[in-house]
Amino acid sequence: MHLKSDELAALRRIYALSQQQLGKELGVSAMHISYLESGQRSITPELVDKAVEKFALDTAKIVEIKKIVDSYSMKGVD
Repeated sequence: MHLKSDELAALRRIYALSQQQLGKELGVSAMHISYLESGQRSITPELVDKAVEKFALDTAKIVEIKKIVDSYSMKGVD
């Protein structure tokens, strides 16, 4: 499975986590999450595996999360 930077940000928003909280869940720093979300660093397969395990992710769930976050972003709620 692959996880893009905008999908990681959407996951964090849907679970109402700060970058620090998500970093703690995935074993990285808040700054690292910031770099990942902005595309300054690549999301490693190991980090994807941790996210899949922690949040029970599959492709369908990621698509649904992204749709929800995008629909709110379009309405100016972010």
